[in-house]
Amino acid sequence: MVWPAALSLRALQPSDDAFMARVYAACKPDFAFLGEPLLSLQRQASRRGYLARFPDLQSHIILWEDEPVGFVEVAWTEQALWGVDLGLLPEHRNQSIGAHIISDLQAQARRAGLPMRFSVLEHNPAARLYARLGFRVEAAEPPYLQMIYP
Repeated sequence: MVWPAALSLRALQPSDDAFMARVYAACKPDFAFLGEPLLSLQRQASRRGYLARFPDLQSHIILWEDEPVGFVEVAWTEQALWGVDLGLLPEHRNQSIGAHIISDLQAQARRAGLPMRFSVLEHNPAARLYARLGFRVEAAEPPYLQMIYP
């Protein structure tokens, strides 16, 4: 898959906090009833959990024509490249942006001789995208699917 010229990544910066909150809220509509203060606490708790599991977490902002449209977080371990989290603003979904990001990560994992893994909620539409990109369900641990490529 050819990386479009309009697509790029940059490292997450502290000034991205408001943007990350916006993407998180858009990706977690089931939590909208919590309101901003509790949603922010939920986001911070998720991030602490990711960092506890993956101390070397790499967090990037996804840019389309230099405008932030989402984020991707990955972690390299000796066993795999983990797709820890990925989120896009709704108006930028279904445009192959996520597919380009994931395909690039798959290529990096292949070059390193490692599988790539994602944990995804069973009913998350992203599970279909991952399957389309060659991931398979390694284990079902409701409400999550553990997916692996290849």
